[in-house]
Amino acid sequence: MEEKIPAYIYILIGLGILYAVCEACCFVLAYWQWFVGGLILVAIIALAVLLLIRKRNKIQEQRFREEARERDKEARKAEARLTERIIGNGRIAVQSLSDYTTPCLLVDTNIWMDEDCEGLLAALEITCRIQGVNITVPGVQYNEICKKKKDKSSGEDGKRLGRIAHRRIEQFHEKGLLHFVNLTAHPGHTYADPVLVKHIIDQVKKGVRSTLITNDRDLRIRAKESLSSYSRATWEVIGSEKLKTMSDRIVEAHKRNALMLAHECEKKSSHVDLVFIEPCEA
Repeated sequence: MEEKIPAYIYILIGLGILYAVCEACCFVLAYWQWFVGGLILVAIIALAVLLLIRKRNKIQEQRFREEARERDKEARKAEARLTERIIGNGRIAVQSLSDYTTPCLLVDTNIWMDEDCEGLLAALEITCRIQGVNITVPGVQYNEICKKKKDKSSGEDGKRLGRIAHRRIEQFHEKGLLHFVNLTAHPGHTYADPVLVKHIIDQVKKGVRSTLITNDRDLRIRAKESLSSYSRATWEVIGSEKLKTMSDRIVEAHKRNALMLAHECEKKSSHVDLVFIEPCEA
């Protein structure tokens, strides 16, 4: 049978606990100043540590900002050097292409229709504007292009390329960079190669520097042979591939220059050092 703990044992335990609590209270009351002082010291140390951490974070943040500013500054300098080099190359390319933008400049139909010649035509537009030169389009060549955009025998792709060529010629004409020769009110002959050769020969005979740009090898051979008896300094027959590098540089420089102009306009600047060509029309 389990024995029960006498009640007086619980009473003694309770009295012991009460005595311990009273002693603790007396200790706190007797030494409360030391206790409070210790709490204050701990609070001061904690505050000092927090301030040091905050200051360190602030210094690190400031250093990060300075490093970011330096990186941004270096990036802007590198971008400015790149822009200056690109525009410098563009100037040189314009001078090189100007050797081909002669007073008589003929562009064959296959160039007008070639989608890969977009860069060349853009470079010709820029250079012609700077040099004050117009592209010459004989009426027969214009008839040839008009026929291609409507002729069912050309196929859908041929008609599409004909429309591209027609649109490009119209854009050059509207910008005052192209003029027609012997263009009649009604379409006539539509085979332009002999007319292009005859026109360049007639101009060279008059002493007019002339250029024919074509990707037709047969036409290049026939034109060069027909012009071989005249001074080489007065004529040039060339394909688009040989003009590609300088054309790409001109277009790239023009785009970079247009971006600079837009940036300067945002800053409301009154002067732009690297401007050498006006922005393209939209």
